[in-house]
Amino acid sequence: SSGRIDLHDVTTGDLLLSYPATGSDIRAASEGDDVYQIARFTMDHITKFEDDSATVEYQYSVNDEQEESASNPYQLVFASENKAYVLRYGSDKIWIVNPDADTEAGFKLGELDISAYDTDNPNANSGVIVDDKLFVLMERLDGYNVTQQGYVAVFDTTTDTEIDTGQGTSDGLLGIPVGVQNPESLHYETDNGL
Repeated sequence: SSGRIDLHDVTTGDLLLSYPATGSDIRAASEGDDVYQIARFTMDHITKFEDDSATVEYQYSVNDEQEESASNPYQLVFASENKAYVLRYGSDKIWIVNPDADTEAGFKLGELDISAYDTDNPNANSGVIVDDKLFVLMERLDGYNVTQQGYVAVFDTTTDTEIDTGQGTSDGLLGIPVGVQNPESLHYETDNGL
């Protein structure tokens, strides 16, 4: 029923600042000096805090007009200071947003369609940008049942179009099958380029 985001000095471990949180089902993201709260299931919003303070700069919904709730944002992946992607676990659309928007009307810039990966919901849960490509990991659950292998969709962040990786299976999907069911996270290892 409650939560908090704490900013610590990585050298000393000292607590520098605490940000108020909407609830306990939250994640935090940062870009430069900006800190964001990702309020998940049924809260469905992004909160941006002002630089070096716990003052709320904005709080914008990540639900479409037809979605009353449960877009369930999982991650905010930054392409630049005014372009990011909201991975919405409860939706087959990834939002393209301006994290520096002054108004809620200016927050959503567009969306990426991942509905081809699951007839119900692809369950996008993790993403990373490498060399102007957005890699999106999807669980592809059937409700809460694990019935399909996970997939990674790849999008060009300059055109916001999906890239045909040439690795899809006979199902005609453009992405990369991961070979396991219910994958949880995607990371880029800079040391080996993987």
